[in-house]
Amino acid sequence: MAEQLYFASKDDEMCYHRSYFEGLMEYEGWDEMTLYKAKRQDVDGYFWCNYFESIGEKAEGGCGLECKAYAPKNGKSGCCKHYSVKMYEPTDETLVLRK
Repeated sequence: MAEQLYFASKDDEMCYHRSYFEGLMEYEGWDEMTLYKAKRQDVDGYFWCNYFESIGEKAEGGCGLECKAYAPKNGKSGCCKHYSVKMYEPTDETLVLRK
């Protein structure tokens, strides 16, 4: 089973593992931080680009040869290694990290 992901706020688009936020707290010198548990979200017609860290619309063809970051998974052609249908949204469930 995959490690749980969290958002720093309900408005964030990027979620990370708990260890990321623990490192951030140490770097920033924070004693406490509230995180929002991420939940998998299925959105028909859209994909997530890990390279550009943004959502794209499948119908617009935003992923493929015309993309400067296109890198086929098999090294020849086909689906890009940055393409993902895994998208997440923050829930109301929180986790409070303390030093």
